[in-house]
Amino acid sequence: AWIHAGILLKHKFSVIVGSASISDVVAQIVFVAILLHSNLECVEPLLIPILSLYMGALVRFSIVGIGYYCNIHDNIPESSGLDVGGDATIKKMLSFWWPLALILATQRISRPIVNLFVSRDLKGSADATEVRVCSSHCTIHMSACF
Repeated sequence: AWIHAGILLKHKFSVIVGSASISDVVAQIVFVAILLHSNLECVEPLLIPILSLYMGALVRFSIVGIGYYCNIHDNIPESSGLDVGGDATIKKMLSFWWPLALILATQRISRPIVNLFVSRDLKGSADATEVRVCSSHCTIHMSACF
């Protein structure tokens, strides 16, 4: 679905991609509010952020997929040569993606270290557990954006 979002952006359908991102966040908030009123809060409280993340991703990918198939899918030519702007090479792709991969790797490597310092600072209290759960949820959410 991320490829579809990129194609939508290339064809100037940024409103669809933007509304999909906003709908993702709204769906997560609504789903958390609904699950907080259920029995799941007492039984498995860690499932609430996980399920809300999946529901938001499902909403985002549905909007992007529907937008792609309604607006672009039938209009893409079978092949794209240099005259159409299809001059993508492996070197260009790697030069675009390596900074993003480096940032993502740095975030994932530093997360356990940050959790270690936070848990030692909070002396292993319940607050430390909440910080770990919240930070892992943010990491999952941010990695889902890329």
